[in-house]
Amino acid sequence: MMMILGKKFILFRQREDNHSLPFDIRNYQCYQYEVRRNGICTWNPGDANPIPIEKVLDSFIPELYRDPDFRDAKPYVPSPNLDSLEL
Repeated sequence: MMMILGKKFILFRQREDNHSLPFDIRNYQCYQYEVRRNGICTWNPGDANPIPIEKVLDSFIPELYRDPDFRDAKPYVPSPNLDSLEL
């Protein structure tokens, strides 16, 4: 759905995951990750050296603000518990 709407997305998958990606996301960047003692490391597609996940997210998040729907979205407000409402 995000691709149909032209929305930005980022895909992470465990480094040990050897399953093939579905055909509709195979051509998009997919970052492999691994949880280590000092944090989460990621590998850029085609790169052999791990980097902290924060570096990938730091470059991705500013891209979200270019999308007017994301930028103008209202804050999430939880709805009241419907079980407590008397009808």
